[in-house]
Amino acid sequence: MDKGPDNIIDFTSAESKILSDKEKKFVEFIFQGLGKKQAALEAGYAQSAAHVQATRLLKKDKIRKALDRLRSLQHQQTVHTMDKEIESIDAMIQEARDRGQIGAAVQAARLKAQMLGYLVDKKEIKTTNLDTMSDDDIAQYLDSLKASYSNPQ
Repeated sequence: MDKGPDNIIDFTSAESKILSDKEKKFVEFIFQGLGKKQAALEAGYAQSAAHVQATRLLKKDKIRKALDRLRSLQHQQTVHTMDKEIESIDAMIQEARDRGQIGAAVQAARLKAQMLGYLVDKKEIKTTNLDTMSDDDIAQYLDSLKASYSNPQ
């Protein structure tokens, strides 16, 4: 495999032959999480046409295939890392049990459940649509917020 222009990503020999240096850079920046226009700009495409060029690039089969392959590799690595972490936590749970440290075992089991997605922290988010409120309603609402946060119960 050949490294890309910035030596971040390994491209297959086939990808290296069919992708230009700009296209490789674009793939790298998209893979790193940049938006399509920003990725095109960072890859060296003109400011005036970056959005259009990015859209065209993302429609190209060779670009999509390279991104799909990289995402698949990333997924495999993530699953492998997760498996190793779960094994490590299992060992901690067993060691805590062997030592009679039930609290530590419970904490480790809770961490494992969170990592596997069985436990989710819930947070309540209150929203208010200020666009439909009058100025007096907004002032009253802000006063009630001040009062509730200055005198927590």
